[in-house]
Amino acid sequence: MSSTTAPLFPAAGARPLQGQRDASAGSSGGGSYTPVFVVLGVIAALLVISCLVGQVCTRTGLH
Repeated sequence: MSSTTAPLFPAAGARPLQGQRDASAGSSGGGSYTPVFVVLGVIAALLVISCLVGQVCTRTGLH
């Protein structure tokens, strides 16, 4: 057994993942909202198309 392996249960005060989480949050903090608006636009377009198709289908079904 080697002495270079990490302990299975670190000390109670040790937080080994805290530094990694802080570093990743800092690098991706300035994200863009463009993909969000693109997805919302696609959903809105699908909503309008489905409403138009529904109107056409109900008109042809009534005659």
